[in-house]
Amino acid sequence: MTQKQKQTIRGWAGLMTGLAVICTLMFVVGPYFERYESVRTFTTYVKDNDINAGGIWWTDTELTSEAEMGARATMRYLPTGPEKRSVRNEIGTLEFMQ
Repeated sequence: MTQKQKQTIRGWAGLMTGLAVICTLMFVVGPYFERYESVRTFTTYVKDNDINAGGIWWTDTELTSEAEMGARATMRYLPTGPEKRSVRNEIGTLEFMQ
């Protein structure tokens, strides 16, 4: 077998393994958690209120964008007391990270 054939077989094997892992997570591990009352309550609430739970992770949703801006502003404008005017020092790094 040539090196190219080995790479092709390895690539297909990796793809099939990845698909098998995803299917196992979707059809075995995911449904397993439905045994728990808290998970059933959460999924029922999401379905009843027509919430796009997957959309929360997209960067273009308003909720995620506002959360990111809030987190960045919190780190940029941390309260430092009367003796310090800025969180950033001369080289532009955050002082508490040093």
